[in-house]
Amino acid sequence: MHKLNILKALHSVEDSKASRAWTLLSNALSLCQTLGYHRLSNSRRGTGGGQDAQKQLFWAVFGYESGLSLRLGRSSGIRD
Repeated sequence: MHKLNILKALHSVEDSKASRAWTLLSNALSLCQTLGYHRLSNSRRGTGGGQDAQKQLFWAVFGYESGLSLRLGRSSGIRD
């Protein structure tokens, strides 16, 4: 679900719908945090490729959300 939110958000930015993208990215960031993708080690989620994909997904969402927050003049949903 959160991967789909990211794709929708990127499409929304391309269509100049920044507030819609903001909503989708905020939702994706919330899901990543709820699932623990932001933690350095998460033994519940396993090891290897799955954990690497979770880290990459979190950092992609974080980067897009941080950039969009600067563009819109809003505060980011996660502290640096």
